[in-house]
Amino acid sequence: MYKANNWSSAAKPTWLFNGLLNSETLITAWEDKKLIGLGNAISDGHLTVYYPHLLMLPEYQGNGIGKMILDKMQEKYLH
Repeated sequence: MYKANNWSSAAKPTWLFNGLLNSETLITAWEDKKLIGLGNAISDGHLTVYYPHLLMLPEYQGNGIGKMILDKMQEKYLH
């Protein structure tokens, strides 16, 4: 997915994997067994939340998947 979107982190798969796993929140979107989108959040748990990654496979962009992921993030970080 990162390679399909020309993100440089695709060239660092181990760092990318570990970075995503160490996010406070990671939300993924699937079509059957195919990962089609993801978003993550880093937060101090009190005041600040940062959404560094939100991406979809290009062929799934424009279908509202990113909005659904952000809506889920907003629910979690409403405070």
